[in-house]
Amino acid sequence: MDIVNQLVRYIGERHPMQEKYLEKGLAALSAEDREDLEKVIEFFAVKHTIEEMGEAYLVFVKDTINETKYFVENDYSRYRYATLSEVNGNVYQNEAYMSQYMLGLQLSGYLWDNHRQILHWFREEFLGYEGKNYLEIGPGHGQYFAEAMNRGKYENYYAIDLSKTSLDMTKEYVQRFAKGSHFELVHENFYDYDPKCLFDAVCVSEVLEHVEDPYVMIKKIVEITGEGAHIYINVPVNAPAIDHIYLYRTVDEVKDLVQKAGLKIIKEIAVTGNGWPMEKAIKHKSAINYAVIAVK
Repeated sequence: MDIVNQLVRYIGERHPMQEKYLEKGLAALSAEDREDLEKVIEFFAVKHTIEEMGEAYLVFVKDTINETKYFVENDYSRYRYATLSEVNGNVYQNEAYMSQYMLGLQLSGYLWDNHRQILHWFREEFLGYEGKNYLEIGPGHGQYFAEAMNRGKYENYYAIDLSKTSLDMTKEYVQRFAKGSHFELVHENFYDYDPKCLFDAVCVSEVLEHVEDPYVMIKKIVEITGEGAHIYINVPVNAPAIDHIYLYRTVDEVKDLVQKAGLKIIKEIAVTGNGWPMEKAIKHKSAINYAVIAVK
């Protein structure tokens, strides 16, 4: 039994519903995606057993289900937390939990159809531009940053994150999977960041739901980018998670936010979180992943 099936089997023995969901996800993988997933699991297996990886994924799923129940019980009106101070200590500065969270999230990037579709769109639509300086805000586990370094056409790559655990994971991931480009990792609050250059591209993927005032963040992005810069923004709508503090109720809310900051949206994609038709997801306030490419 290969390492992917070993992991799915372990998860399924503890959560039968997840086994069915993951088997469906595996069946939808292309040969390239399957190979990439095997490499990622083998990479994590250097430090983690199959059992540890499976438990990390199950923690990620359990916490997402708990936050979804809270969201539904409160009439889809709010997430459990609304400030950074409420989640910073328990999540971002908690090395043990953050490691599990990032590992579970990484696996979902291949095994969940919505996450996989968004990743493919990012590769195909955003990484064809070129310039000198590329920035990712909140690289998480490092996958998108490594993708940019491998497929992008920039001289310098930078990533900034509040979580040291995230940056450590990003560094290891990049060193394993990315080609040799110049990169720099910055451990700092983005609002305090004072870069020495302007950026030609910025990636902010699943970050704006983690901040108290996303408009302030986007305005700062505008300030540190050059004219004609391309900005990739990926935001989940009606998607509760343990560290999501800003609720976007509709795709239009995200569009308005981006345009209010002075950016022009040139490409967009919306994918439902559970495979429902978009109209049904909107009616039932189910999760939607929405991504745009905007130009300054």
